Amino acid sequence: MQEDFAKKKRWINAGSIVSAAGLLLYFLGRALGFHEAVLGTVAVAAAGLSLVTLFLMIACRQDGGKEVVSGNRLAGQGALTVLLAMAAAVVLKGAGLLA
Repeated sequence: MQEDFAKKKRWINAGSIVSAAGLLLYFLGRALGFHEAVLGTVAVAAAGLSLVTLFLMIACRQDGGKEVVSGNRLAGQGALTVLLAMAAAVVLKGAGLLA
């Protein structure tokens, strides 16, 4: 059981780092004038990865892994997911894909 939590923790760590890097790339790309298609791809992919990571964290806590995923980390991942979803919505609305 402990090796299962260790495996989940590695996936959670990787998902958190990559989705945070996606948010950073979005803001840097916006500042440096990257093409909207690149920004949209990064924002949507990072938002999806962040959402999957959030669900994995919730599942881990439900299985009894409260020592693996703290409540503060869960809240932080939720906030990151919301920020990425808002960034994706801004890009998609600018491209005319959202009403």
